[in-house]
Amino acid sequence: MIDRKSRVSLTALLALALGFIGLAPSLGAEEAAGRQCSLRTLDGNYGFYRTGKGAFGGPLVGEGIVDFDGNGNWHAVLTNVRDGEPSFDEEFDGTYAIGGDCTGSLFVEDTELERIVIVDDGKEYYGVNVTGAATINLVAKRIHAGKAVPRER
Repeated sequence: MIDRKSRVSLTALLALALGFIGLAPSLGAEEAAGRQCSLRTLDGNYGFYRTGKGAFGGPLVGEGIVDFDGNGNWHAVLTNVRDGEPSFDEEFDGTYAIGGDCTGSLFVEDTELERIVIVDDGKEYYGVNVTGAATINLVAKRIHAGKAVPRER
């Protein structure tokens, strides 16, 4: 049985929730209208990890560093473990495209490798591999708050 005190608490909770729901559309519109992403949103060094199923069906895990130049080019050095077999210092170069809605793609030799979404003003991005039979998820975080630190290649 619900007593008077519980009924008042439920009513207050419902009113609070409805108030937040009423505010949500205006807050979302303001955020969407005020901030957009571009190539410059990814400008610096990111550490990342990836996990999933490799192209040959077995488990894959990896980690590495990717450098974005803010002009549409990237370079990555990573270690992968495929089916328990490590592969060190794999290097990849490519290009990237970013839309105003903070979604984008990474390319290697004009072939789309990953779809990404940029979060937290470019401090992080999440990706999913879109090539072949691989099912790989990636999480990346900016290493330095400032501009890219040049790395020897």
